[in-house]
Amino acid sequence: DPGGANASGINRIEVGLSTSVAGGNDVVGWTVLTPATLFYTYTGITLSQCVNYYPSIRSVDNAGNNSTTVTTTPFRADATNPTAPVFSLGTNSSLTQTPTVTITTASTDNCSFQGYDVLISEDTDGNGTLDTGERGNILGWTNIGVVASYQRTGLSLVPARGYFVSLRAKDAAGNLSSVVDSARWIGQYCEGTIGGFAYYSFAKGAATANLGSVFEKTTQGPGWG
Repeated sequence: DPGGANASGINRIEVGLSTSVAGGNDVVGWTVLTPATLFYTYTGITLSQCVNYYPSIRSVDNAGNNSTTVTTTPFRADATNPTAPVFSLGTNSSLTQTPTVTITTASTDNCSFQGYDVLISEDTDGNGTLDTGERGNILGWTNIGVVASYQRTGLSLVPARGYFVSLRAKDAAGNLSSVVDSARWIGQYCEGTIGGFAYYSFAKGAATANLGSVFEKTTQGPGWG
């Protein structure tokens, strides 16, 4: 009798936990909330990883009638980090873009892989290594999604300066893989071609900067550099 149920008044509010989209109490039984409760946290329970759990709530009137069960957005237990990616760098860098990053071994995750973050750093002290204080001094951690290759453009790099690209994987729970750093690469630009040779302001792909000018047989086609 709906009229009778309404007339009896609300007796209590209960919360449960379920693996069903419809909600319920198959994981944690119905728990009565006190009138002053605004937040409730489940404790002392064991959850399976990668399973959707639906917090559920219902009201019960003085006659013992239950309202419709309402669920919220599900959550998952996930304490496992994704695997780190393996990647290689192309050679077509310039002073405005990184070399192309190609993922050669994609990251995997036990639940829901979300994608990759990229970090770009400059070797400001010129010691040839990526120091802690240099990490992200060009571009902080930026999500690039699930990609097979990536190239950052719109940069303003310094000639003859070394740079690093770093990648890490992320899952939907926010777990991160270990960070993978590239070898140091040197920005470059092509000033032109003379007699079939490309004229660079410094050496392409050199481990250390060559501050002099070099000539190199051009095999990349016009405009490459």
